[in-house]
Amino acid sequence: MDKRGQGAQFSWVFAVFAGMIIFMFFMGFGVKYMDLQETKESAAIARNFNNLVTSAKSSEQYLSYSPNIPPFKLFFDLDDCSTFWINDDVSLRVFGIVFGSNALSSDYVIWSKSWYAPFRVDNFVYVSDVSRKYYFDPSFASLSSLMEEKFLIVSNPSDADVVVLPIDVGNIYPGSEIVVSSSSVKFVEEGSEFSHHSDEFIYAAIFSNDAFQYKCNYDKLIERFEFMKSSYLYKAQNLGGCNYSPIISALGSLSVDDSSALESENLALSNFECEVVF
Repeated sequence: MDKRGQGAQFSWVFAVFAGMIIFMFFMGFGVKYMDLQETKESAAIARNFNNLVTSAKSSEQYLSYSPNIPPFKLFFDLDDCSTFWINDDVSLRVFGIVFGSNALSSDYVIWSKSWYAPFRVDNFVYVSDVSRKYYFDPSFASLSSLMEEKFLIVSNPSDADVVVLPIDVGNIYPGSEIVVSSSSVKFVEEGSEFSHHSDEFIYAAIFSNDAFQYKCNYDKLIERFEFMKSSYLYKAQNLGGCNYSPIISALGSLSVDDSSALESENLALSNFECEVVF
């Protein structure tokens, strides 16, 4: 082969090699650009979602989140019940008590309910994909009636994603089974049982992704209860002009499950035209 032929062959090989390098560069740039755009989109979704959760904390309400985008993944952190992920690449810490299950959807419902014991302790925020199906044993008609407006209630437990029962039947249904008694909720699949103190806690178990999420938020709620109790006790001890000894005593002995005495004493203050404690 003469030198001219060798030069032409070299030029051709070099051109191919250089072209491959340039192609790989732009491919890599394109992939990184797409990843960046997806991350930006996830971050925007997370911010909007967190704004709705924050809004839901302010009062009892239903909120819908249906952005005009393809379905996105909502994933609750396995180690921190205050953190959720959007599409696995953006995490956000929420400042509230949030119960929800992992989902892939573009249509979610956010529902909040206030817990009083007897003063307002906090708002429970429940999050659900609108396609998630719930079954309630007929004995829980009062619980299901509050969910019928926004959530999908089914009549066959075999069709449900969450099955709410009064007794443990041995995890025989495809969905997650929650057994509710007068004072506890049981996550049948995990074999974990915890206390509940009102309907708000029962709904929390129904909407929870797992037993960890329920227990983690439960502990935060009890801490919040104790903080509010101490705050109102301090307030009562520093009010004057009326006899606050009875309500101070009631606050001192207050428990999560027995608030009737405190409520009566607070009402009595109002009847005597005294400043109420809460």
